[in-house]
Order: sequence, then structure tokens, then C-alpha cells
Amino acid sequence: MTTATPAAATDDDAGVYRPNYVVAAEKVIDYIARRGLRPGDRLPTEQALADELQYGRGVIREAIKILTALGRVHAHKGKGIFVADDPHLRLGAEDEFETFLPADPGHVEELMRFRQVLEGGAARRAATSATPPQLRMLREAASASESAARADDRIAFDLADSQFHARLLEASANRFLESAGGTARRLQSQIVVMALHGGTGGSLASAAADHEQIVTAVMNGDAEGAEVAARYHIERTLIGYQAEIASLLRQPRGDQ
Repeated sequence: MTTATPAAATDDDAGVYRPNYVVAAEKVIDYIARRGLRPGDRLPTEQALADELQYGRGVIREAIKILTALGRVHAHKGKGIFVADDPHLRLGAEDEFETFLPADPGHVEELMRFRQVLEGGAARRAATSATPPQLRMLREAASASESAARADDRIAFDLADSQFHARLLEASANRFLESAGGTARRLQSQIVVMALHGGTGGSLASAAADHEQIVTAVMNGDAEGAEVAARYHIERTLIGYQAEIASLLRQPRGDQ
């Protein structure tokens, strides 16, 4: 019999508060990795997972909803819960992407450091390799992010931001940088859902200004300047994420 746990959880290692459904979602990911489950494999039932992971069934149900929305598992009514077959999460030989924990501060920092290397290199290459059409599309995406930031339109900014980084990776003229960068961006979106609970993790205006610096350096053929600007942009994004997560952890431990 499973003992239901409260809505608020305390991380055993760091001693900080996080909602139980977030911690439970991470534990389901860890369970998949430990058991060596592959895409298409069936997971235990919600009740069996609740017993295994020592959470109430309601908490496990919310965790499965999150993981389904993030494309990590999929549930079929009457058939069960299955590991999702997501080609975007198949890059590392050791399956590091498949075991990524979006609310783990260490994983968040490692992912963003990985993005610094990828997009710094992509920006450097773009400064010398981008075609005129690619430069035009990069400029348009940067302008769109600036307009969205001025209007404080988060939805429009997210779209423009995704387009900007996709255009930058395309302009690198390297399919491996483009593929790996796309996977990293996809995982980053999971941080926003699970760790930031939809928060911004920084100033839209600052991010738009960073885009402008990157695109200016790329269009001027300044390879070193483009790399520095791209790496700085991701560093500032990481700092924003860390500040937002810290702010959430300081909030009162009410029901979530």
C-alpha cells in the first residue's frame, strides 16, 4: 500500500523545496534509465510506479502528464504507459540526452555549458560561412525578438528566439552543429516547464539585445566577436535560470 505524500517535497541532497510531481517526474526518468528501457517499452502502471518510487498515485499521475507533454513518455488509455520514441533525444552514445533531468541544477548547468560550446562555434562559423539569404533570415529573427521584447509579448518572443537560434545554427553550414543544437534547445524547453514552471528566467530586452550583438558580429564577418557574443548570451540565460529557480525555491511551501 502506498502512503500519499504532500504536494511539497524536499530534495534529499540539497535540502531545498521542489513540488513532488517535479521530483517524481525526474525519478521516472531515472527509473527508465536504470532499467534500461528503450523506446516503445512499457512502464509499470501508475500504482506500481507509486509503490516503487514511494509517491502517492496522484503525484505519479501528474508526473506522467508532465513527461507526456515533454515527449519523454506516452500513455494509451487501457494499454499502459510507454517510453516515447523521440528521435530528437538520440544523440549521445551513452544516452545522456535521454536521461537528462530538467529540474536538476547540475544538469541544467551542464546543458547550458554544452550550448555555449555549440552555439559559440556555430556563430564563429556563421560569420564566415553564412549566405546572404541566411543572413537576412537571421536579421529578421533578431528584429522579431526585439519587437516582441518591446511589447513584452512572451509568446511572440519565444517563437522569435527559437527562430533566431535555429537560423544561427543553420548559418554555421554544419549539419552536426545544427542537429546537436536543436536537441539541446529542445531539452532547454523542458527546463522552462519543469524547473521554472513557465517562468522567463531573465529579461526579454536583455536577450533581444544579445541577439542584436550576435547578428551584428556575424554580418560584419567578425568570427571572434560572434563567438564571444553567443557564449555571453547563453551565460546570461543560465544566470537568469539559476536566479529564477532560486526565487521559486524561496517561495512559501504552499500546496501546488
